[in-house]
Amino acid sequence: MKVFSGELAHETNTFCKLPATEESFHRSSFIEAQAGVVAQRQGTKSGFGAVFEAAEKYDWEVSCNLSATANPCGALTSACFESMVSKLLLPVSQGQGEGFDGVLLMLHGAMVSEEYEDSEGEILRRCRELVGPDIPILVTLDLHGNITQQMVDHANCLIAVRTYPHIDFYEMAWKAADLLERCMRGELELRSVIARRPTLRGLDGGRSQRGPMRDL
Repeated sequence: MKVFSGELAHETNTFCKLPATEESFHRSSFIEAQAGVVAQRQGTKSGFGAVFEAAEKYDWEVSCNLSATANPCGALTSACFESMVSKLLLPVSQGQGEGFDGVLLMLHGAMVSEEYEDSEGEILRRCRELVGPDIPILVTLDLHGNITQQMVDHANCLIAVRTYPHIDFYEMAWKAADLLERCMRGELELRSVIARRPTLRGLDGGRSQRGPMRDL
């Protein structure tokens, strides 16, 4: 099985006037090209670490080009967004998405650019356009991602981390990898839907080591 994977995450604060540029990612975590991603992420307890372990277990051929995160700040400039997404989707855009059996992306869920308020939705729309309607796309997200209809329309499964502080990106990527393998084998056909619950909690009550989140 041939799997496309990539990581691009930014938690945007739209009230912040300091924009995110490519330099913002370079200052935080930026790895480009498959050789670099493998060298720095294989064998680690990270999302990509889980992807590479799954590749070994399930005999996947993984194609990737980017692992990049940036510290929270303002919206991505349009130039930054287009450049980063181009790097992220390079493996599928080179062959117009042909030959891939599945996709596993590690995003955030709260990225905003100058042009796209729903940046993850736009990323997934472009990815779906490239790989076609039948290829399973699974995505891991931050605990407080803003889930949109466009994200749901273009991803078969969205999986959020369960802890805050976030210490289970590795485990959730493994969960996504197991589900992706079953999808590619034809054992599962996943579909995302949105259920919006009438719940409002203060931001100071979000930690998962104590209530109410631990109880939930």
